Amino acid sequence: INLKFNYSMDASRVRSVLEDSIGSVKGTLKDPVCRIGIGELEHDRYTISLQVWVDAHGYQDTRFLLQEKIMNDLKTAGVIAAS
Repeated sequence: INLKFNYSMDASRVRSVLEDSIGSVKGTLKDPVCRIGIGELEHDRYTISLQVWVDAHGYQDTRFLLQEKIMNDLKTAGVIAAS
């Protein structure tokens, strides 16, 4: 999953919200540990990339749930993605 943010958005705050979101979705695995990092720097924004391990059975359902959870949690936290 790749998410883009303006440089005015604090990356550590984004990471914190993402870690909480990932940890709360059923079907995401704790081991191996998920990876969250800045995947790309552009002139007006940066991209945070996530690598999350999930059970093979139910992958698509977990993916959809995780993406919805991330979107809702970012909104609730006032974290706004770049347009």
